Order: sequence, then C-alpha cells, then structure tokens
Amino acid sequence: MNKHQNETESLNPAIDFLMAVHEAVPGITETVLDTGRTADGRSSYEILCDAAEPLHGKTVVDLACGSGRLTELLVPRVGTDGKVIGIDLSKSELNLAQSRLQGIERVQFLRESACRLSPPNASAE
Repeated sequence: MNKHQNETESLNPAIDFLMAVHEAVPGITETVLDTGRTADGRSSYEILCDAAEPLHGKTVVDLACGSGRLTELLVPRVGTDGKVIGIDLSKSELNLAQSRLQGIERVQFLRESACRLSPPNASAE
C-alpha cells in the first residue's frame, strides 16, 4: 500500500504521479495556466467563469480546485447568499487554497476524491 492509499482511494500509477507532482509543487497548475492569456488579457480561469450561467445565490463546486484560483473568482459571482465548495485530493494544494481564501465563510474546502464526493446529490446548482 502506498502513502496515499490511507488517505484516499486505491490509486493507480497515473494518479500517484499527479499526486506526487501536486504535493511537491503546489500551485503548479495555476502557474502553468496563468501564463496563457487571451488577446484581452483574460486567463483560462476567467474565461471559464465568464462561460458559467449567472451564479448569484447558488452553491457551486470547484472540482479539482487546486490552489483555489477558480474558487477565488467564483466567490463574488455567487454573492453573499451563495457558497463555493472547493474539492481536491492534494493536501498541499488545499493548503494554498485555504490560505488564499482564509476568513471567507461562504467557501468550504474538502479533501476528497471526485469518485466519492461527500456533498449530497443535487446540493450544488
């Protein structure tokens, strides 16, 4: 049994590799994705947010939230009546996300697998 199996599900070599990278270099996905910008200067995170329907008052899940960049952009979009749940397997990535959004009560972070989510079905819109 590898070191991740106690904390998550039975992992395959590809997932083991991804987990090792994210634990060793937290924030790597944000660093890479933030380098590419559109002609008007928007990041892929901003484009994704812009493509979402109006989110005010809704509960939104940021699956594989990593260091929380998209989570951060979603917070003002859900407004004071909404909630953002960031989910990721990497403890190091979640630590970055929690530091980034510390003190914002309408944000919740969960360390779990996308294959076994704890929020009940239909709890997010």
